[in-house]
Amino acid sequence: MKLPNGSELLDATATHNAAEWHEARKTHLGGSDIASILGVGWRSPLEVYGEKLGLLEPTPGDRRMESAQFLEPIVAQWFEKATGLITRETGALVGPGIMMSTPDRLVMNRDDGDQPVAILEIKCPGAHKIADWAADDAGQPQVPQYAVIQASWYALHWELSEVAVQALVGGVFGDPAWLTRDTEFESWMMEAADDFWKNFVLKKIEPPATGTPACRRAILAMHPEHTEDIRVATEAEAMMIHDFRELREAAKGFEDRLDIVKNLVRQAIGGDLGIVSSEGKITHRKSKDGTAIDWEGVAREIAMRIPGAIPGVIPADAIAAYTHPKPGQRRLLLSAAKRK
Repeated sequence: MKLPNGSELLDATATHNAAEWHEARKTHLGGSDIASILGVGWRSPLEVYGEKLGLLEPTPGDRRMESAQFLEPIVAQWFEKATGLITRETGALVGPGIMMSTPDRLVMNRDDGDQPVAILEIKCPGAHKIADWAADDAGQPQVPQYAVIQASWYALHWELSEVAVQALVGGVFGDPAWLTRDTEFESWMMEAADDFWKNFVLKKIEPPATGTPACRRAILAMHPEHTEDIRVATEAEAMMIHDFRELREAAKGFEDRLDIVKNLVRQAIGGDLGIVSSEGKITHRKSKDGTAIDWEGVAREIAMRIPGAIPGVIPADAIAAYTHPKPGQRRLLLSAAKRK
């Protein structure tokens, strides 16, 4: 297979846990990295930074990601049936430079089965993402930005003119979406990638935090413990404290107002199910009755049935056997400044 100039193709049979693949990931930027750097991936830029410098272990996949990987061959078969094209698995394309790509499949030329003509990117989001993938008013399938960025990165790296995105959304196959190269979009991605690599990774400077849970997760993982030192803030850090205080007070004000409005609405609804207007509908619905189990009480009841046990007392060794350490987490606490 002819590869883009200066690139190397890692063994297609290598798993994502293979040492060679893992090492390449630390020294290059892949499609999911770019999406996260640009703020639309499932990780934060800080997580990508931490992984490249070995400060963080790669974010493990969850059940949904494992399910999607399991379904990839089936989705590829659907794409082949729908289009009449041939697809083939491939390895990781590495270099030149910091580029790396691991497309799900290559779309092959029927007349020359060894030469790819397009990238096939496969996505298997759950039913909660149906709106993101729904067809537009013209009936054309939509592709969320994170998938567009990944697919565009792969097309740029492989020097192929087209990318097909085949989605299985909530168990239902969508129509293939075809994306073409956009040089301005590619330039934007490459500038962001170069900036991230040169100004953060190579200089070992953490990228600015974002407001996402993924960013908070990365900060706590990189700095799980603390010293007992409280240092004098820099000018920039003092401004952060100022912003933190002002925003927290503003948020508290909005929360108080919202609580008042909520109770006014509850009071207005009274014994009815809800109220409706041109602004929308609000209901005050009772949740279903449920049950709660007092597991400590169950344990004491079982302990009473053990011969020789003290009635109502759980044996200390039983408690010890099921007691596990629970690491504390760092929390932000703002204290009032001392008045002179």
